[in-house]
Amino acid sequence: MQPTVYLVSNAVHMYAVYILFTAVLGKSKLHQFAEILTYIVYYLINCGVYLFMDNIMLNLISNILPMFVIMLQYKKPIQTYIFLTIGVCAVGMILDWMMFCIFPESMLLKSNTPQSIAFLGFVFLFRHYFNRKEKIIVTSNYVMLLVIISIGTIIIAELSGPESNAKCFVISVILLIINFLNFYLYDKYIENMQMKIMFNAVESSNQAYKNQIQLMNESQKKIRLLKHDMKNHLLKLKYDLENGNYTKADEYINNMTNNLITEKEFVNTGNIDFDCLLNYKLSIANEMNVVFSCHIVLPEELQVNSFDLTVILGNLLDNALNALKEAKVKQLNIDINYSIGMIVIKIENTFANISSKYDDPEKHGYGLISVRTSLEKYNGKLQNNIVDDKYVVKAVLYNVVKKS
Repeated sequence: MQPTVYLVSNAVHMYAVYILFTAVLGKSKLHQFAEILTYIVYYLINCGVYLFMDNIMLNLISNILPMFVIMLQYKKPIQTYIFLTIGVCAVGMILDWMMFCIFPESMLLKSNTPQSIAFLGFVFLFRHYFNRKEKIIVTSNYVMLLVIISIGTIIIAELSGPESNAKCFVISVILLIINFLNFYLYDKYIENMQMKIMFNAVESSNQAYKNQIQLMNESQKKIRLLKHDMKNHLLKLKYDLENGNYTKADEYINNMTNNLITEKEFVNTGNIDFDCLLNYKLSIANEMNVVFSCHIVLPEELQVNSFDLTVILGNLLDNALNALKEAKVKQLNIDINYSIGMIVIKIENTFANISSKYDDPEKHGYGLISVRTSLEKYNGKLQNNIVDDKYVVKAVLYNVVKKS
């Protein structure tokens, strides 16, 4: 009877782990069937070791190692994997101790039934309060601090128990609350990161649109002046043409055309989001005496969130401009193409042979995190390399369609 009860209770525990991982890590990179299959394999390994190998160390390894491997399918930083692995182990151990304090003589303890039910309740509570739709990529030592706290609770639990008395029960409750607060602090850290990423993106977007409005105003002003003097311009052209001064007429037309060109309007693709960002960033590059080139092939309207576009393109250009500040030879090449539902953004820039210094290192760090997070929404990828003394970064967005 006990093995059967254990198999059921362990299935409950595995379901709780699945809920926790999807709540914290987001969507798996695998197909849903493959994702579920990994949890089934984890379940079978765990059950097999428990039922056929009466060894505490092997039981511990069969819990920790498959759990860590499963998390790899979510493609998050190793700090997050370590945090979840230690956190789940700490909560499981403390719940086991707590249930022992409540039901010291129960046979169900050996089948892990009360522990699994309590863990499922813990996970549902976590998901209810802290589940976020946006799963950003975290690469911070702050997460490792939370790991150390969880390890501390495990050490305290080992030194204090397991015993079944009121004092131990109170200690187990306190340690469980500490771990719950650990997950709470992790969630609040994610929230803080999201706010900073959003603030940086909105600030960059506002600057870009402000710059584009200035360009439009300059262009409109020149058009109004040309319209005002159009009669005189036409009379001048008519005179040159009637008198056979074709060269002068051609030069005059060229002068009129040049007067219509706005100095800081470097690109005009028709896609307002790309134009705003590129004109703003290229105006900064121009002030830095950067030699740049742009090759852009885009439809006028794409189903790409403007916020994500600002995050991806804006931050990649910011990184390039930061590297160009210290470069002796300042060159920047931008290549953006759309083809068959895919946007490819390729940026090449020269750089100094010493490590770059940034005006705002914290903002720069958030930039890389936010680029990868935004790319995840489009199943995209980020590649970087050094080719012919140039830093080359390529961002690819998939499943992007034209607006009808």
